[in-house]
Amino acid sequence: MADGVTLADVDESVRILTKGLMQMLAIQAQHSAALKDILAACSVPEPDDRSPLVKTLLKLIAGIQDQSEAIARIEAALRQQTA
Repeated sequence: MADGVTLADVDESVRILTKGLMQMLAIQAQHSAALKDILAACSVPEPDDRSPLVKTLLKLIAGIQDQSEAIARIEAALRQQTA
């Protein structure tokens, strides 16, 4: 391969990218479920310390934070591969 890139390097890059994409798909599924819960919470008035909407939004925020951390790890891994 050109520029000293070996088949093992390409294989590792593909593995990392595949892992990252699979994580992103899982996160997207979580977000879809959270959005479904948000819609359900919006239609159910329930007096509580925290409404179902607030509880669901807090779960969504936690999921987004996890996603951001996962993306940062993927970025770091990709930077290592290109360094």
